[in-house]
Amino acid sequence: MAVRSAAARPAAAPGRVRAPGRAARRRGERWRLDLPGGRTLAPPYEGVLYAGTDDGLAAVDAATGALRWSHELPYRGSRAVAAAGDLVFVGGEDTVTALDRRTGAPRWAQPTRYPTGLRGVSGGLLLAVGERPGGGTFLQARDPATGAVAWNLDDTALPGGPGPVGPLPAAVLAARDPAVEYGRRVDLLTLPDAAARWTAARTSLLPDAGRPGAHAGSLIAAGYRLADRSVLWLDADTGALTWQVAVPGLSLLRVADGVVYAGDLDGVTAIDAGHGGRRWAWAQPLRDLAGTPGRAHVAAPDALHTLDSATGAAVGDPLPYGCHAVAADATGVYALDGAGLVAAEPR
Repeated sequence: MAVRSAAARPAAAPGRVRAPGRAARRRGERWRLDLPGGRTLAPPYEGVLYAGTDDGLAAVDAATGALRWSHELPYRGSRAVAAAGDLVFVGGEDTVTALDRRTGAPRWAQPTRYPTGLRGVSGGLLLAVGERPGGGTFLQARDPATGAVAWNLDDTALPGGPGPVGPLPAAVLAARDPAVEYGRRVDLLTLPDAAARWTAARTSLLPDAGRPGAHAGSLIAAGYRLADRSVLWLDADTGALTWQVAVPGLSLLRVADGVVYAGDLDGVTAIDAGHGGRRWAWAQPLRDLAGTPGRAHVAAPDALHTLDSATGAAVGDPLPYGCHAVAADATGVYALDGAGLVAAEPR
């Protein structure tokens, strides 16, 4: 493993920032970074974008596109990223690694016996989900400072998927007995002791549709409740099901600014997070979605679309990026396409 600086790379290597041309500037493009093999992208965290690539992990200045550092990792693994304090953590098939957030220098690397996907830091612990080759899923907690295992909780998993890399809430939704329809029940676990605050019986969670969200006293998750795939609203204090909205083929869940985006390969439905009413539907294939106040940014095979979150109406012309991952915040919209990472002004 090695840390590489952008200055040491030749012009054709990952790390070159390209200024937009006149036409690109007119459509709002801010910068483009050569980043071949980009696979995953997280929203900016304290001004930095973390992009997982075929070669490892890259830290990119969100304002300028400058490559702050990159760290080589084995090809295998999900490149899931979490951050806390001065460390950033990245998971792989057989290793969990902690890097210095400022320099990318390795702080520690711990082997794992099974494929492991990071979920984030909660209650002072680094949480990951492991899958045993013979079947069975477990929740694992590690000391962020050393990587030492604090405990394992069998037959337990946290839903994953793209999302913020910063610390998680002190209580997290967990699927119990996930080998059966990804869970026979759902527990709200408080960290660091993993005690169950409440249990929702006959409820399942989807493994990788997206992290649960929260709105007005409810926890919102993608899962099952004795029926088809649905968006579930669970009372944050008791676990009681407030309501559910069936979305056949549900594979993507994002919750942002009072809107729930429930998607599949053929489109996305926007649902009011406060009462579960459907706002609008966008019936085109999509690969990813990021929500910001008033906007939904949809990564489609041919373009990046910005939609009004209240009506679904297009905001400006689509950006001509056939992207597979998108992240956004109040300062910009960021997308990975086949050649690199591109930033555009918010609309």
